[in-house]
Amino acid sequence: MIYSTYFGGTNDDHVNAIALDSQNNVYITGDTNSTDFPTVNAIQPAYNFSAGGQRCHTNAFVTKISAAGDAILYSTYLGGKGDGKNGDKANGIAVDNLGAAYVTGTTFSGDFPTANALQPTHAGNSFFKTADGGASWSTSSNLPKRSIITIAVDTKTPSTLYVSLADGGIWKSTDGGATWTESDNGIDTTGETSLIAVDSTNSAIVYSAGGNNAYTACAYAPGVHKSTDGAAHWIAMNNGLTNKSIRALAIDPKTPTTLYVGTNGHSYYNTDPSNSSALVFKSTDGGASWTPSESGLPPWFVQAIVIDPVNTSTLYAALGSCVYKSTDGAATWNRFWCDFDDYNVSGIAIDPVHPATVYIAAAGVTKIGGSGNNGLSDFNTDSLLIDPASPSTIYVATDSGIFKSTNGASSWNRITIPGTNLPIVRTLAINPVNSTLYAALPRQSDAFIAKIDPSGSVLDYSTFLGGIDGDEANGIAVDGSGAYLVGSTKSLNFPTQSAVRPTFGGGTCGTPTIYGEFGVTYARLVPCSDVFIAKINPSGAALAYSTYMGGTNDDYGRGIAVDNLGNAYVTGLTASLNFPLVNAFQSTLHSTFHDGYYVYSDQDAFVTKIDSTGSSLVYSTFLGGYSYDEGRAIAVEATGAATVVGQTYSLDFPTLHPLKCAEQEEDEYPPFGPPADAFITILAPAGNNVSYSTR
Repeated sequence: MIYSTYFGGTNDDHVNAIALDSQNNVYITGDTNSTDFPTVNAIQPAYNFSAGGQRCHTNAFVTKISAAGDAILYSTYLGGKGDGKNGDKANGIAVDNLGAAYVTGTTFSGDFPTANALQPTHAGNSFFKTADGGASWSTSSNLPKRSIITIAVDTKTPSTLYVSLADGGIWKSTDGGATWTESDNGIDTTGETSLIAVDSTNSAIVYSAGGNNAYTACAYAPGVHKSTDGAAHWIAMNNGLTNKSIRALAIDPKTPTTLYVGTNGHSYYNTDPSNSSALVFKSTDGGASWTPSESGLPPWFVQAIVIDPVNTSTLYAALGSCVYKSTDGAATWNRFWCDFDDYNVSGIAIDPVHPATVYIAAAGVTKIGGSGNNGLSDFNTDSLLIDPASPSTIYVATDSGIFKSTNGASSWNRITIPGTNLPIVRTLAINPVNSTLYAALPRQSDAFIAKIDPSGSVLDYSTFLGGIDGDEANGIAVDGSGAYLVGSTKSLNFPTQSAVRPTFGGGTCGTPTIYGEFGVTYARLVPCSDVFIAKINPSGAALAYSTYMGGTNDDYGRGIAVDNLGNAYVTGLTASLNFPLVNAFQSTLHSTFHDGYYVYSDQDAFVTKIDSTGSSLVYSTFLGGYSYDEGRAIAVEATGAATVVGQTYSLDFPTLHPLKCAEQEEDEYPPFGPPADAFITILAPAGNNVSYSTR
């Protein structure tokens, strides 16, 4: 052993890739959320805390260690403030012949450090609005690049909107969402606000609340806060509120000094020992004092509270898989509706003209007295609202987009936000006067690439690379003409240049999936992924080429190498029967089958060679058997022979001169199927045959 060392800080640290330079110095990269990660001669010497000052996301890091292992030559964080629990991760590293390091990976940070960037800003957006029922959409100009947790509309002055952002912060718009200013003085923004409500008779009065109801939070701004000057200043209003982990907030529209909040109550979500077990609290003095109002409620968390707009002493509360009703201003409650096959009632809406008509969003949408799921292909709902100007028009947010009904939930149609790809939509809000609809999407990741000069103290360039949906770079290679990246994307607008395949090829990869807090199975449509392959010019300021690569199912790029002529070699995995093939060694993706013991999936590794211009495929082939196979990394010889390594579950993975002489007997397999083996395969330069392959 030449050397061996621990490396990291007092929290989680992961090395994801390694490279050597001509002097055998070692370069490592990965991710960390240690605030004391060792740094030397750093571009970014300190961990970048979240916008709320929390430390629950990761930053990437890059470190150079001497060949002897006895010195750190440089070590730096590389990252931004993240987006809630999502941060930055480096997945690949390469070093050029001058000792410059090239790092690539994934980032959720809108403030990821950039320099001389071809794409200087994160491509993701969280706020969208439509003034024509979903026919066309626009977004905001100056909201921070973080996910939106909730949207509230001032019903008295509907051009005034409020949003709360991941990791804290409330922002206000007075022009219908075109521009925004931060408005959270007095709120502890180290915690996340998950609820906002505006007094329907006095626009100056605004309430906010925090608790365990946000999707991405590091921490929460607990309890209730109130502003009496249109969100310019806030004060805490928690007298008598012995449980400050708030999940629901409602204001009586006729008597707005009456408020209700729902909490985590008796459930395991109530992790604060100082909180009591009360489920619902009521205030009749504008939040100055609170009293419990939970008689008849079961010991569970409150997911939503809705007030009958006609008879405001009637309320509905969502608890777990049930809805409870009170007709005496929350003094007592009785069970109204239950679906014991579902544990996530996410929303309740009441028809403002016919308040006996109640809609419940859980596993789909239930209309009391009727059916609500015709045409609603995604049953995992997140938000539900009625257009007050047209009560037969209903919108529901799901994990694969927005659905709209114009006939009181008798049938539904999907609304498409241009540029998005079956997006998760968390929150909806509506202007009650002109029916403008607002939608909040969790912001997705972009890929990034950064070049660090040999001293480690300067970013020669650093850039985002991605579209509006999720993008991830996994592998990188470098030569004198630039840097080569491979990864995966779900973005319809991923940047392309001189592309072999200029448009996204993926389809819909949704199946019933295990989702939710209790393992309940929901139907969910999700977009497939495509591979992307990109080459960045030496300055980092332009794409030499960039292309999608894939078929109509899931495709993921994992590793990349480049030969001395500038041809790029890529590997990964594909489930696409129509993955692009040229001069293939294996021209068929094995179909799923059952051998009497196990069900085998149809995912194979692939190997693709793209020419130096990026404009044509030299060869492209499947590589695998009847089960799951994945290429993880690739290297290329001077002859053009490509060596691929990865993992396989296939008993019939193609082998030639294998090291492993005997297969494991079937009775040795665990009950869930054969274990994985590693594989090593060498493809001949033409790509149409194998010179060596072993499991």
